[in-house]
Amino acid sequence: MVKTLTINRFGTVKLTDKSLNQCKSVGWQDYRYQIRATTTDKLDQDGFIIDHADIHKAVERALKKPGSCEQFCEEIRKYVERAMKSHGCVLLKLYIKVQPIVEPSENHAFMECDVDYTKKKL
Repeated sequence: MVKTLTINRFGTVKLTDKSLNQCKSVGWQDYRYQIRATTTDKLDQDGFIIDHADIHKAVERALKKPGSCEQFCEEIRKYVERAMKSHGCVLLKLYIKVQPIVEPSENHAFMECDVDYTKKKL
């Protein structure tokens, strides 16, 4: 039997610099994100996989580099991966979604990144 745990973190961030990305329009600064990280069932001394606030901090650090939606997703992946590993997590899967905060009827795009660490590279 293999037991895994999945932490889900949702949040919002505001870029301090205007971005050149095209998720909504050039210069858009308000974004919503979703992180879903699946790990082994190893817990820290406090009984957590990782404090979800540490995931948010990783996302904030990642978004200090304005870029395309694709670049946002990749930077978030790197920073969240580092935070999880430095906390002793064994990452099995990582899902990231980044999208501008807009009214539902407004035109926009969003980016998703899905990494499976249990499979070999294509």
